Amino acid sequence: MKTIDLKGSVRAETRKSALKKVRANDLVPAVVYGVSDPKKIALPYNALAKAIFTPDIFIVNLDIDGTSVSSLIREMQFHPVTEKILHVDFLEIEAGKVVDFELPVKLIGIAKGVREGGKLVPMMRRLRVEGVPAEMPDFVPVDVSGLELGKTIRVSEVDVTGIKITSPASAGIAIVDIPRAVRTGEEDGEGREEGGEEAAAEE
Repeated sequence: MKTIDLKGSVRAETRKSALKKVRANDLVPAVVYGVSDPKKIALPYNALAKAIFTPDIFIVNLDIDGTSVSSLIREMQFHPVTEKILHVDFLEIEAGKVVDFELPVKLIGIAKGVREGGKLVPMMRRLRVEGVPAEMPDFVPVDVSGLELGKTIRVSEVDVTGIKITSPASAGIAIVDIPRAVRTGEEDGEGREEGGEEAAAEE
């Protein structure tokens, strides 16, 4: 998994008015949970945005007033209109310790059903996994090259070294949808075959 370094500082005030001042100074209030007591901190907005507005997942190395903390971004809050970052929760991690986390799904290959006119439709963007962060891949690769028309690939069919996938085994990850034009063509073909068989029987 990739890493990114962020510098922050401890914030003492937690009242609503104090949080507004933090945000007015282009900082984002955050809390680090985990090994030790929760730490209330503030981080520069632009630096934090680089770790959030991206498809990549990072181990975040926090420098909090000179104290180093390795962490993962656990939860985020955004403004409902502007989508600006309002608050972030970090999970402090220990070297070699297994954590529960979500990784993005990356569909690999061109599905067989797509070559036959179907459309690949993602059903899950992320999967919940367990593993040691330093050993986790950047994403969960899912090979869809053998997926046929109308078929679904499920969590139970995916196995990735370095992580244990804990999302429900029966959950669908992607499906090859059959477009109406393809479905109609198949039905017309079946109708012609049936009509030919009936005509032959009458003769």
